[in-house]
Amino acid sequence: MASAADRLKNYGFEEDGADPDQPGFPKPLKRFKVTWETFGLSIEEPYFWLLDHLRESWGFSQIEKVRDIFTAAESSSFFGASYQRMGIHQDRAANYLSLIGKFVNDLFKMVREMRILKMRLDMYDRVNKGDRAADQALKGIWVDLVEGGTRNPSSVLGLAREVGFTILPPLFFSTYVDKFDIIEETVRKMNYNEEIKRMLMRKLHQYLAWKINTEKELRQREKFMRSYIKQHYEIIKLYMNWVRPYLLHVKRMGMDMSRLSMPDLISAFEGSILDIEFLAKGKKEKNFFPVILVHFYYRTRPAMEFHQEYQHRGPVHVGRVEITVRGYVWNSEMLEKYKQYRGDDDLELLGSINKSIADAMSIFKDDLKEYLTEMGEQFPEEKKAEVKVVQPAFDLFEPFKALGSAVWEPIRLLLAGLTGLFGIDLFKTWGAPGPSKKEVAALDDEKKKVQETLLVPLWKCVEIFKKTHGMLAW
Repeated sequence: MASAADRLKNYGFEEDGADPDQPGFPKPLKRFKVTWETFGLSIEEPYFWLLDHLRESWGFSQIEKVRDIFTAAESSSFFGASYQRMGIHQDRAANYLSLIGKFVNDLFKMVREMRILKMRLDMYDRVNKGDRAADQALKGIWVDLVEGGTRNPSSVLGLAREVGFTILPPLFFSTYVDKFDIIEETVRKMNYNEEIKRMLMRKLHQYLAWKINTEKELRQREKFMRSYIKQHYEIIKLYMNWVRPYLLHVKRMGMDMSRLSMPDLISAFEGSILDIEFLAKGKKEKNFFPVILVHFYYRTRPAMEFHQEYQHRGPVHVGRVEITVRGYVWNSEMLEKYKQYRGDDDLELLGSINKSIADAMSIFKDDLKEYLTEMGEQFPEEKKAEVKVVQPAFDLFEPFKALGSAVWEPIRLLLAGLTGLFGIDLFKTWGAPGPSKKEVAALDDEKKKVQETLLVPLWKCVEIFKKTHGMLAW
């Protein structure tokens, strides 16, 4: 696993090596540290004092929490109470996830059934439009499934074995009728004996009655299935919204097991370690803004006491806190990189569950989207990337450019050799033009201006905190 310094370097920061006890922080402009140890310490008071002081007294209104980790000794009462609460959340989350899995499984079955219904109804639609091939296919389904095929002696295929009814199957499959009124008229025009005609009219009447009734039943079934799919889809979304806070709470309540090996935590003691960090952003200039990073490292002894006003037992933390205040001049890109470095992974678990459900639903994505759209569900349109074919324009100076590239190649090789020999990056020196001296000077002036506005509240918040809490300050 990469060290904190290496990970900071990957994000473009240099590590602050001034305090080896707190690795993993970028090098600040200034850094102030306050250590307060008392057996009557309340962990909430210094945190909210600095939070409100920066927000209300110095105008750092944009404050984001970037770290919130706690660890308790295995045999402490706080560990047991915390994991007891976490177990309740885990059980609730597991119940919701099992229900989500059940509804997703049922949704697959319904979508599969809807596919079969659509295929059958498409056949009915083709028959109603006069498609003879679809009519013969539907008659085949009726003969095989309803009449029983050759197993039933009285079916169309079964009667074909009898003498005089051999011609019945070809006549039945080739005769198209869509109304009861025209069956007799159509059959009477045929040049066959009366027995064949009577049997053919009987079979056509039975088939047409079956077709009309089953079509009505299947269309009602399709309408019901669409509403049922919509209902299941809404229930899945509802359960996903319900399970989200439980998953987040389980993630947040989970302790940092890597800290259990620290000497500050002894399994037989009532001890805990809390690691809290927030970013306070000041008023932004053109490109940069002042940033104060406040880090709290608590080593406390939680005591479980009964709170009369809340009617339940809860922990009261007493012990030691180390407050480190660091100042930076950052732009928006650097701030986002730092938050990415800290790894705001509260939603990783939920994201993986969302992805697994989305991957499972992608099997029926198009069909499911079609059914839900017909029921009124709206989905954002997927934008397809447009591929533009750019025709090369005629360049009158192309031969001269080719000649220039041929002349430049030996010069490029010479510069590469000089770069390796003297260690001077000549390509960077003579390469593409960077920002002008005027732009660089303007950025430096802006940084100095922001730095001047940062240093006063950076020191004053520490000084006033020490004076307010009875510490030695000068």
